[in-house]
Amino acid sequence: MIIDISSLLHKKSCEVEYDLIPDDVEIILPEGKLDFSKDILFNFKLQLLNEIITIVGIIKTQVMLQCSRCAEEFAYDINLDVFEEFTINKDLVDEDIALIINEKIDISRIVSDNILINLPIAKVCKEGCKGLCHKCGTNLNKEKCDCHNEEIDDRLKVLQEFLKLI
Repeated sequence: MIIDISSLLHKKSCEVEYDLIPDDVEIILPEGKLDFSKDILFNFKLQLLNEIITIVGIIKTQVMLQCSRCAEEFAYDINLDVFEEFTINKDLVDEDIALIINEKIDISRIVSDNILINLPIAKVCKEGCKGLCHKCGTNLNKEKCDCHNEEIDDRLKVLQEFLKLI
């Protein structure tokens, strides 16, 4: 979704408010395309002051993730504060201020970048997720297995013997 800001650039300052549902956001993760279970709602203000365009807003949506412990799919709510700065003046561009090309801002890119950098590194369905049995693959959140997980690394056997003495 592209916003044409050419009419704003000729003013010294202004503020415009938007409520958008960008439908062209696509995020590809190593495990595949990110699945949105709710529409993306992006409420933001576009502010122009001294050749700097600032976008301040909130992104709300819900995505489906796969738990890295038990491999079950779960819903993950996203509620992000967004702050982005742009300019058409090449002299003002730095690591925090992006250059506007053709007097247009790509809202979908802002949304996808902000969602992507705010996804959890460890995708866990719940805090106490027990994961899968490393021998038989049973989901330990749903049922117990009969596997004996008492194999201990040879380097830790001394510690096991010590704990028996206590």
